[in-house]
Amino acid sequence: MNADGVRAEMVRRLRRNLIGPSEADDHDLLAERLPAGENPSRWYLAGFIAPSGELTPEPAADTEWDEVDGLLSDVEAFGAGGAAGDHDEPEVPATRRRFLPSSIGLSTMVDPQVRDVEVALDWGDYVPEPPLPPDMLESGGEPGHTPIGWRRVAREHRITLTVPREDQGVAHHPLPGTAATARPGGALELAIRARPFALHLADGS
Repeated sequence: MNADGVRAEMVRRLRRNLIGPSEADDHDLLAERLPAGENPSRWYLAGFIAPSGELTPEPAADTEWDEVDGLLSDVEAFGAGGAAGDHDEPEVPATRRRFLPSSIGLSTMVDPQVRDVEVALDWGDYVPEPPLPPDMLESGGEPGHTPIGWRRVAREHRITLTVPREDQGVAHHPLPGTAATARPGGALELAIRARPFALHLADGS
């Protein structure tokens, strides 16, 4: 394998590990089952979206102490007078709850004469096994404290979009039938806008 082949293989493995399977190249993962207890949002670090407003199942334990506290000396931190309560342990601050990503953006250039764009969407929904009722999905609970398994369901959608004029702003296109497999209601939405862009080539054109 030459250098280009090695580089391509490294990129492929990184994509599989960080973003997830590709419909065209990773047929072995198109119906994958994650290990029991592994959440899809933790299994893949990028390339995924969740319903708008979705929170991480657990509060994120990444809140740090106020940086100023770390700069104080022991005497300053505990107080100079030694009054009652000065040496009490401070309360642990409440951890932040992080919202999961609900959108992905993509920029591309097309000729100004292009009026329509054909969009092909390929993705995977992860459904719990065994199936969970909607209220348990909302709360992030587990039935009988047993780990939940997740199975990937390959999905696709095709649509032709009209490129909007610059003065039209963002055009929103809900995609019927693209709701999450395990949850009722909702749908994916494509939002498109167009802006003029001048690209000056090396030959001066």
